[in-house]
This record gives sequence, structure tokens and C-alpha cells, in this order.
Amino acid sequence: MSIGWNGEFNSGYHLPGELTLITVAVPAGTKIPEDGSVKIIYRSTYNYAIIYLEVLTQMQSNQILKPGMKDEKMSTLEKISFFQNNRSEVPNQELARELVKEKDTAGIKEIAENLANPNPNVSSDCLKVLYEIGYIEPILVAPYVREFLTLIKSKNNRMVWGSMIALATIARLRPEEIMAEIETLRKIFEKGTVITVLWSIRLFASLAAARPDFSKVLFPVMLQTLETCIPRDVPTHVESMLPAINSDNRQLVLDILLARQAEFTSSHLARCKRVIKKIQAI
Repeated sequence: MSIGWNGEFNSGYHLPGELTLITVAVPAGTKIPEDGSVKIIYRSTYNYAIIYLEVLTQMQSNQILKPGMKDEKMSTLEKISFFQNNRSEVPNQELARELVKEKDTAGIKEIAENLANPNPNVSSDCLKVLYEIGYIEPILVAPYVREFLTLIKSKNNRMVWGSMIALATIARLRPEEIMAEIETLRKIFEKGTVITVLWSIRLFASLAAARPDFSKVLFPVMLQTLETCIPRDVPTHVESMLPAINSDNRQLVLDILLARQAEFTSSHLARCKRVIKKIQAI
């Protein structure tokens, strides 16, 4: 059980270092779980630690207690980058791989529940963990399609493009549910950032590949993007479109690529030629 803390830790110093003994005062009215343990989050300008304390009774709570920083008590949420005081994405990526390896649906559920965490750093890290899982094993995050579709409407751009990535990873598993929100998704795509647009095309391609009627709606959108995007984005977008390209529509794509060849740098042209070969083989 986590408790709020308004008191002071008397550890004898406030700089980073190994905490060995601390003095705490548990506020009156604090509920102690049956196992007698209470988790207090201590954060300073310099350091961050999650300290597990054994609290015996309210009367004894002013005694010096030894913290036991045990990994086995660490919840799934506490492994995200924010709670590890790590500004990189490495803890989030490692956690995603761990959850996939263990098929830990309870841990994934805990992360998904914190997509609505009021701390934007926590919710952002949780979304990162989920779409990293989606890269590896999308079936494990497919149950949270509704959560992703809700987050896509966020005012926080990080949550918008993160949700678009998550949706793209599970689109082949939940095409109908996602397609039901296509008008909203198209509006977000039309005003989106570079990364939002990139993943929107991947999402649209997966949806178009799922059903012919979906393709009828979305393939023209992708073609228009291919025609109007800046030259350097053409290879990326056409590669993303590959799942939706078939023998019936491939010529439409080839015509655009051939018409835009003069705009490409040598490296972009070489990349497009490789994609053209793949499309011609379809």
C-alpha cells in the first residue's frame, strides 16, 4: 500500500547514497496492511528511492527502522523509467520484453490501468511500455484497444502519437473496432506531427489489408499522401503501404512513384526502386 507523505525523513543527509537507517513518523490514521509493510516513496532533487519499511505499531513508528529495498516487492509500475529515475527509455523497453517473456497479463494490466495516471510522466512511460509490447507480441495489448482510442484524443501530443503507434501494432487483430473510429483517426492524421502521420499510414495500411471495404475508404487517403508528401517521405510511406497493395491497386502506386522520381535524391531513388521491385512482384 502506498501512502502520501508530508513529513520529513531524518536520514542524516540529503545527498545521494545508500540509505541504511532512517527515522520516520507515520501520520495518524494511516492504514497499515495486514503484512505490516508500508511503502513510502522518497524523492529529492538528487536521488530517488522506493523504501520499504516494516511498521510495527503506531506507538513504535518513531523508532529507527531499517529499510529493505527488495526487488521482489517491486510492482510492475515501479519498473518504468520514471520510477527508476532514468530519463532514457531503456527501463521501459526492458520491462516490455520482460512482460512479453513472462506472458505477464496481470503486469500488463497494471501498466494499462496507469495510462490514466494523473502524472504525465507515468502515463507516458506506460504507453511506451505497451506499444513496445505491441512491436513484439501485439496480442498481449490488443485488449486495450479502447484505451488507445481514448488516448488518441488527448491534448498531449506524446500520448497522441504513442497511441497511434499502439493502434498500428494491433490493427490486424482489432480492425473493426479501430475502423469504427476512422473519422476521428483521419482528423488526427490530417493535422498530425511527422511521427503521427507516419504511423497513421501504417495503421491505415493494416486496416485496408483487413477488408476490401476498408481499403476502399483508406487506400485513396494513402495515395493522396504519397502524391503530396515531401520527397524524402515517399520511400517511408510506400514501404508502410505494402500490406495494403495488391494486384488490383499496385499500378496506382507505381504510377505515382514513377512520376515523382525526378524529385528524389540518389539514396531515396535507390530505396524507391527496391520497393518498386517488391510491388511489381505482387
